[in-house]
Amino acid sequence: MDQSFNAVTFRLSDGVFGLDALKVREIVGAQVRQTLSLDGETKSFIQSRGKTVPVLDLRQKFGMEGFDQAGPHSFIVVHPGLEKDRLVALQVDAAMDIINLPSEGLKPVTGTFMGIPDHLLQAVIDGADGPIHVVNIEEALTEGLTGESLLVLKDKAS
Repeated sequence: MDQSFNAVTFRLSDGVFGLDALKVREIVGAQVRQTLSLDGETKSFIQSRGKTVPVLDLRQKFGMEGFDQAGPHSFIVVHPGLEKDRLVALQVDAAMDIINLPSEGLKPVTGTFMGIPDHLLQAVIDGADGPIHVVNIEEALTEGLTGESLLVLKDKAS
């Protein structure tokens, strides 16, 4: 039986990226993110289907210039782990398309792309208009977290 891979593609700065479509809950366009200060730390969130969902600025995570806080933005809401109730909204420049290709079309990532460390990318796909880098969402969400923060992210629902 032929295996296929479905990805939701999106633009971030000058690159095109993809996410495993099985991890995507919804695409939210033109929404203003809210901020909240807790324990001296500012957190951003959006509302999605009646839930408060924390925002991850992928540009900032990948070492690019972050998004302007003001105005509406596009988000891809994902459930990165086994817990379907735990959601994260990935802030992106624009959601683009859903693609389907045979799983053998996924190639390993070698080196860095746009300065993004290769462990944050799980594969590369030859797209019609250039490469599409598939984000390793679990690694992107947990990179830099240690101890209690990592346990809370892995164990708690949003």
